[in-house]
Amino acid sequence: MAAARHPHLIEWDPADDCYIGSAPPLVGQCCHGATEVGVARQLSAIVEDLCEDVIDGKIPAPALPKENYSGVGGGLRVT
Repeated sequence: MAAARHPHLIEWDPADDCYIGSAPPLVGQCCHGATEVGVARQLSAIVEDLCEDVIDGKIPAPALPKENYSGVGGGLRVT
């Protein structure tokens, strides 16, 4: 279940009055909905499908950033 280890991002978009889901760098904004739970379900299904496609060799793995990040504090550089 590679999708469970991949970061999921759900943001509120006041302009569209809905939640928007993405999973960078695998996929950009790819789903939306009225509730965080609904978007989380959609996003999990999308990420699971994309991870399976990468594992099966159907699509290339996304390029990872060259910088090293700790994942804490919004992307602080780790040296």
